[in-house]
Amino acid sequence: MIKFIVIFTVVFLNVSVVSAEIIPYVVFKGAFKQPGKYSLQAGDTLSSVIKRAGGLSSTAYPLGAVVTRLSEKIRQIESHNNKINILSNLIENLPEEQGNLKSRLKLFVNIGVKYQPIGRIYVDADPDVLQMKPEKDFLLMSGDTVFMPNRSYLVNVRSDVLMSSAYQYKPDLNVNDYIALAGSHQKVSNPDDVFIIYPNGLLHQPSLSYWNYQPYKIPPGSTVVIPKSYDSMNVPENIQPLLSGMMNNLIIHQHNAMVY
Repeated sequence: MIKFIVIFTVVFLNVSVVSAEIIPYVVFKGAFKQPGKYSLQAGDTLSSVIKRAGGLSSTAYPLGAVVTRLSEKIRQIESHNNKINILSNLIENLPEEQGNLKSRLKLFVNIGVKYQPIGRIYVDADPDVLQMKPEKDFLLMSGDTVFMPNRSYLVNVRSDVLMSSAYQYKPDLNVNDYIALAGSHQKVSNPDDVFIIYPNGLLHQPSLSYWNYQPYKIPPGSTVVIPKSYDSMNVPENIQPLLSGMMNNLIIHQHNAMVY
């Protein structure tokens, strides 16, 4: 009787799983000489990464630089949506006889849902300024995005999210001049409510009343905002402040989105 011996060879594979280390990074877009994705070292500031990106291009406009951060975006969106929800509930509780008003206000709410905050952080991104004033330099975090726009040659005038006019920048024009250029398209109900969104996203409220008037100059890329009066719409008083605040925030979000 013939016996067969079968030999089994068992091979053990030693598979090692290497966990990929998450490398901190920042993204530089726009008018840098070498835009791209850069690894982030501990202590890296805006100016240090600008140097690694080769500096600014000849058309860069650092006054309009946009720095965004995810954690700030989440916080801003949460606050924005909470206000929209409160306003939506107030609108829904309006009497049925105010159906036309409810429809118009819902239109504003829908616009509010569309224009969400981008998580902008307001910084000074001019390398010359950061070199002279290092205390203004900004510590970057992983995931930050820095967008450097090209120089703008326009100034916008807005009364609400649905009405905007753009005019060529002229160094000798002030706030009232741009409002005058808008003419019948923009009506100022209360001069002291007018405010300016500078290219860097910061707000400034000049005094345009007769007694306190100062001829503020407007840098290119700014937006002059003439807050809308809701008296003619017969908006209830308990809704007006929230609606006005939301609309002004929407204009700011639109301004940021337009630059970014």
